[in-house]
Amino acid sequence: MINAAPRFPQYIEGANATGSTIAAFLGVRGSPASIALPSGVASPALGFTAENILTGERGNVQVAGICVGTAAEAWDAAAVLVGVRCYVDTAGKLAIWDAAAGVNQSVAGLALSVSTGDGDLVDFLIGAGGVGQGA
Repeated sequence: MINAAPRFPQYIEGANATGSTIAAFLGVRGSPASIALPSGVASPALGFTAENILTGERGNVQVAGICVGTAAEAWDAAAVLVGVRCYVDTAGKLAIWDAAAGVNQSVAGLALSVSTGDGDLVDFLIGAGGVGQGA
């Protein structure tokens, strides 16, 4: 189903043809024509799902601004204060950017709130979706 309603500029409508539902608040890769969970830690994130997107359906994907994401691990207030960078793992969850020397890893943006562990919903500033290499 195509949604013809006006859209906020920080959202796109992404099509899910993965064969399964992509849950809300997960990072996805691809393009508006085809979104999926990242295939590896170096897959740049397109954005974050704003709702559950059923297979064969289209749904809102936030590509800019402050969004809600699902954390894969814990981080504290000190990490948030220094602007901890995060990447999106293959489950679509946010994890602290920690690439080893010579290893490529996507940079999805900055954590803006504390996470107490896997599955926490956190505030997150979406970045440009680039890839960095550990030193």
